[in-house]
Amino acid sequence: MYNQKFINLDQYKDAISKLRKPIAKSKDLENDFRYWTDFVMSEVSSLLGVIDSDLLVYTTLDSNLQEIASKTLRKNAGVYQGAVVAINKRGEITAMVGGTNYTESQFNRVLAMRQPGSTFKPVVYLLALENGMTPGSTVIDSEFGIGDYNPKNYKEKYYGEMTLADAFAKSANSVPLKLSYKWGLDNVLKMASRLGVGSKLRDDYSTVLGTSEMTLLDLTTMYATIWNNGYSMHSFAVTKIMTPTGKVLYSRRPSDPIKLLKEETVNYMTSLLRGVVENGTGRKAYAKGITIGGKTGTSSEYRDAWFVGATDRQTIGVWIGNDNFTPMKNVTGGSIPANVFREIVIAR
Repeated sequence: MYNQKFINLDQYKDAISKLRKPIAKSKDLENDFRYWTDFVMSEVSSLLGVIDSDLLVYTTLDSNLQEIASKTLRKNAGVYQGAVVAINKRGEITAMVGGTNYTESQFNRVLAMRQPGSTFKPVVYLLALENGMTPGSTVIDSEFGIGDYNPKNYKEKYYGEMTLADAFAKSANSVPLKLSYKWGLDNVLKMASRLGVGSKLRDDYSTVLGTSEMTLLDLTTMYATIWNNGYSMHSFAVTKIMTPTGKVLYSRRPSDPIKLLKEETVNYMTSLLRGVVENGTGRKAYAKGITIGGKTGTSSEYRDAWFVGATDRQTIGVWIGNDNFTPMKNVTGGSIPANVFREIVIAR
């Protein structure tokens, strides 16, 4: 309802805070697949309309990965809520965990609108790379404001002259803000739109640092596009729907992907994402022998913590937070979310 503008943000937050309704304990409800089946049924309804008979639904789920993601999230989230989604290079959603306990809350947090923080920054860096900058280009990390908007770096630490790669790895706030000012906020929003998320963002410089709400699914799909050599990506869960007698009601016919980013731009961007894991804020996501790139994100007052990363096989997004938007205790994207990502990748 919030996405469709039937309710405002305050009403959305109030509704979310009231969603934790205990229901009868059942092993069927406690299993690792219920958030997924709810999502699939929603997708089936959007494809066929009202469902009034039995159907055979074929999906993209990797059941082993789903179990690993669910158990890893529960193990690491502690007192907080969380969500995980995985998408391969064909756009197939291979795992979706919408929370730590389906019995207590059926709300799918993969679809929740939250502030992405620094996980939005690749959009800005893509614009800079497309306009001639490279990971080795030098920038100045120093206090910088636009009008009344004067955000600070994490712990108000500034590094002075540094490369674009180092600025990205350390998640400096002043640098993407300066880049956005140089290349134009309208072009940042156009880049986001090219990657499939622009229409949902505010025309405001704070958007550069991730204050415009997005879902984990949209954010992970955006990263999957980058990791898919810059080709368009449309995430999906259902491949075929049939009646019990074998009549095909729906069969997915994917369209040819569109090249959205130049090869050189993609190569530079994947280099930046790998740098975050190798020597930046995402070091806890590092796994020996596995090629990994990704980005951390933390919204204001530690309300949201994110890690979105990729291996050669798929892109995985992780979110940790509280349903009622209250702050966590010093949880950043480089802590619990990065660790969840790493454990999933290793177990997989």
